[in-house]
Amino acid sequence: MRKIILASTSPRRKELFAKFGIPFTVVAPNFEEDMTQNLPPEILVQQLALGKAQSIAHRFPNAIIVSADSIVVFRGQVLGKPKTATRAAEMLRALQNKRNTIISGVAILDTQTGKTITFMDAGDAILMPMSEQDIAWYIATSEPHGRAGAFAIQDIGMQFIKRIDGNLSTIIGLPLPHLRRQLLKMGILSVDKKIPTKSSSAGRRVFPATHHGL
Repeated sequence: MRKIILASTSPRRKELFAKFGIPFTVVAPNFEEDMTQNLPPEILVQQLALGKAQSIAHRFPNAIIVSADSIVVFRGQVLGKPKTATRAAEMLRALQNKRNTIISGVAILDTQTGKTITFMDAGDAILMPMSEQDIAWYIATSEPHGRAGAFAIQDIGMQFIKRIDGNLSTIIGLPLPHLRRQLLKMGILSVDKKIPTKSSSAGRRVFPATHHGL
């Protein structure tokens, strides 16, 4: 079997990818996200994911590299990771009790052929109303500082989630059903491998996978 690399520093993406039941190695990408690119969010998130895979491709000449990135979109604006507690509080005040969209992009790079596949999936989340004490407490946990939109659905922030619409793995950051289909096509997975994951509903707004050559 070809060496499978997950280019990620996310413990949650590692946990999700492990559900495929195949051997893989986690490698931290050497990539700095540029959120200022003038691209639609659905394209931007795929480019960010691809950049992560490409940043380590030279180290693995015969491997399949999988990488992912997620962004939060609220009223047409892409929300990045807050750099200060003040900015985190502003984001949480704006998002509470309102619908926001989490878009997760995935890139698969075959370093032997140079072929890449990118795709994305999206889901929505609504935060519970939060008091100023709630916001201050949550920020004090430090979780919002490294999270797009200043919240994490799968960790401490779960207690502030009112509703999600979409596939849970997509909202966490790695859309497993769509990734599984691509890995099956590539022969990385076999048809007897099932994904033991739960979702709130079927994934939605899935763009067709984009194939790239050298």
